[in-house]
Amino acid sequence: MISNTYNEFVEHAVLKRLQQSPASLTELLKNTHSIFPDELLKILSNMKENGQILQNKNKNFQLCSSKQTAEIQIEKLMKELHLPHCLDYEWWFENKCHGKLLKKLESKSQTTSPSHMVFLGAPIFGAYCAMRNPNRKITILDKSSSTIDILKKYLKNPLHQSLIYNAEDPLPKKLIGQADFVFFDPPWYIEYYDLFAKRALQLTHGHISTIASIVFPTLTRPQSMDERSHYFMKMTKSYKLQLIELQADAATYMIPYFEEKALDQKHISLHNWRTGDMAIFLNNGSILPKNKAYPIEKSLWVEHVIGKVKIKIRRNSKETGFVSPEILKNTQEDAVVSSVSRRSPTRKDIDLWTSTHVGLKIKGWESISLMLSGIAHKKSFDEIMTSISTHFKEVLKSDNIKKEIKKTYDFLNTLSQSSFKMTPGLLIQLKQGEKTR
Repeated sequence: MISNTYNEFVEHAVLKRLQQSPASLTELLKNTHSIFPDELLKILSNMKENGQILQNKNKNFQLCSSKQTAEIQIEKLMKELHLPHCLDYEWWFENKCHGKLLKKLESKSQTTSPSHMVFLGAPIFGAYCAMRNPNRKITILDKSSSTIDILKKYLKNPLHQSLIYNAEDPLPKKLIGQADFVFFDPPWYIEYYDLFAKRALQLTHGHISTIASIVFPTLTRPQSMDERSHYFMKMTKSYKLQLIELQADAATYMIPYFEEKALDQKHISLHNWRTGDMAIFLNNGSILPKNKAYPIEKSLWVEHVIGKVKIKIRRNSKETGFVSPEILKNTQEDAVVSSVSRRSPTRKDIDLWTSTHVGLKIKGWESISLMLSGIAHKKSFDEIMTSISTHFKEVLKSDNIKKEIKKTYDFLNTLSQSSFKMTPGLLIQLKQGEKTR
């Protein structure tokens, strides 16, 4: 077995030789201390996968730029992420626009070299910027625990930290006044912009700093122009920021799977069409909003990730004790939610919502949540039954109850594995509004 030290020596030799742009594999081999060709090819393959090198048109290997390495790593990172979820407003930028955004932000930054950059609600872009800035302190804040887990896997640099944080909660005290650069991309609703701006002001308090955000375009909805005016007025008048630049269509978003499914309901098929404007502000650090909770969303949801599917369960405070789990009649004819808007009236009727944009009414949310947790951890049905009995401190040995739970479990298991489409059997069942018991 080849030791890590040996591999490190080989990588060092290869990287040093590639700086001289060898014209062929043979030429590369000549100055890599007689490493055997098949071992060299294995090392080259690993280095290519890690974004350190690439093959040009002539099939020769060459060093990647920091930009190329970051783009390759982000592509790998995103393959491991769950499908984005509508309820978490997970619209992510196209990989190819990350470099343009970073270049613009660096050119307009009011500090020559920011010492601590914070990214709020933009986890993938934050990861890209961290990969491009190995010597700079960078903090990424996002409410999705599954997203943060993946980021931690890729960002091993001790200067880079990824933290689970919901902006509706008070900011961790250790972060107040610690940043001189903040970028945020909130959900496109005006109350969220004010919330994220407050957190940015807290983060940068006491520093001359740059605060930048993506802003929804003027025709996003009928009231967008008034809302944008309100946002800019709040930032410049109430928060005493100076608007340095406003760039239209600065960022392009990947169309998330849930939005594809919603558009499918209207027989619309599109590629990446959504863009956002970017506003860059200068902050003198004088304003410090109160560090308290600013609740916006009324409902509380529990999150589970199974494979690529993120499933959110609404907590129901009216249910006490064990409630036999049921999947009730769906909210749409085929259970696929037809809107991505926060203002959609169907939202109030959804208790279980998947990142494949399936929305359902349920009973027994705690039991269903325990089942999904068990499925995520690959537990058997009997183990899940034990978990439910232990949680509710009830012995659930009745054959009828066990049968009902088993049918709901089978339904959830199938639903969670339907990463990219609903199975015909599920569609028929849901269209008829059948229960699973």
